[in-house]
Order: sequence, then structure tokens, then C-alpha cells
Amino acid sequence: MHQTSLPVVPLFARLCSLPVALPFKSDSATMFQQDMQLESEKTLQLHRLQQQRRDQQMLWLLSKPGSLLRSHHSLRQARQRYSLSSEVTLTAGVNAEIAIGPMIAAGSSLHFWIHVPDCDEGELSLNLAVRQIGDNWYETGGGICIWGPRSLCVRSDTRLHSEESLHQARSMLAPAAASLLHRGGWAEVYIDLAARRLRCGEEEVALTPGDGGAALGDAVPTLEIGTLSAAKAATLRFEWAAPAA
Repeated sequence: MHQTSLPVVPLFARLCSLPVALPFKSDSATMFQQDMQLESEKTLQLHRLQQQRRDQQMLWLLSKPGSLLRSHHSLRQARQRYSLSSEVTLTAGVNAEIAIGPMIAAGSSLHFWIHVPDCDEGELSLNLAVRQIGDNWYETGGGICIWGPRSLCVRSDTRLHSEESLHQARSMLAPAAASLLHRGGWAEVYIDLAARRLRCGEEEVALTPGDGGAALGDAVPTLEIGTLSAAKAATLRFEWAAPAA
């Protein structure tokens, strides 16, 4: 009987010829990119939530302005590096630090309240200012000097002062005294960059843009102890809402 010999096929070749389902590299890469994108979105949402919480708490920092207000990058780095708080303690002096508030975007406004939980004995004076971020920040914006309550002491002598003149003097001082800061007191602040106005209590001033521009760019509020302040230290707390009645 005639036998036909079959070709010998190596075992390795046979195994290689079997259909095997292998994962595609493109599918793995797509899944990896999707995971990375999901993690990135979660991180971004977390950063946004943290920023929102910081903004809601009206956080300020204590520092010397100097180069800090020359650029957005310097200000952003400072707010990341320095300790931020809704309550700060200011002291008087040549090398004293000032309080720098959150950035106000160009064309927008900021409305908040200043509370004085504690301060030294004597009349308190605070310099409230708005400064536009840029190289010439110190030449921009404007400010208001906030004094503590004032009293009028006039000698009771009708030969020197008539009743009419005394009444006129008291009426002129009363509105200012009611709106100014003192220990345990509050002051309302409103900053409108679009209208270029700063208001605190009954006082209001115009704000000057930088480089002779028509509009103010991004800016920050600042606070420091006034030069003529009898109180040399004060603790300030910043709030969004008005004080409870």
C-alpha cells in the first residue's frame, strides 16, 4: 500500500496560526487618556472649589506691597505663599506691613464690611486705598482716611459762640462721626472699578486709572494704620455681610 507523507509542521507555527484575541494598543491608549482627563477635571474642580471658598471667606494677606503689586504673577504667588486670613492685625511704623485684599477684576465691583474687634487706646485712623496692579501701582487708584469718632468740645460762652453757630458745627460733624471706625465698630466699603469710585460710610472719592487710561484695570483694596493714628495697633475682620442688628 502506498502511503503519502504529510509535511511536518512545527508546534510553534501551529500555535501561532491559532486565532488569539489580543488587546489593541489603541484601545489601551484611549482608556489611559480618558483616565488622565478625568483626573485632570477632578483636580481642576477641586482647585475651583478651594478658590471659591477662599473668595467667600474674604481672605487678605499682610505684606509690604513693593514688587508684589507690579504684576498678576507676583500677586498670585504671594497669595499662594503667604498666610491668608479674614482677620488681620495691623501695626503702625515705617516698616509696617499693610493688608492686601482679594483681586477685583476690571469692570467689576466689591462690597464688604470692616469690623474692628480690638485696637489700642486712642483715636484710630486707617488708610483705605484701591491700587491697580502694574508697575506704577502706587500712582493709581485713590484712598480715604478713616478716622475714629470725633467729639466737639466748645466753651459754653455765648459771648464767644452763639447757639446757632454751635448747632451748625455739631450738625456738620454728626454724620461723619456716625460712620467711622472705632473699637467694636463697623464700616461699609464699596468699590466700583467701572464707575471709578470708592465709598466708605459717607465719604466717596474718584479712582485714577494707571498710565492715563480711561478705565481701571484689575485692582486690589489695601488697608494700613494712618500716620496720625493715636492707636498704633488694630485687629480688623473682613465680612461679606452686614452686621446683625
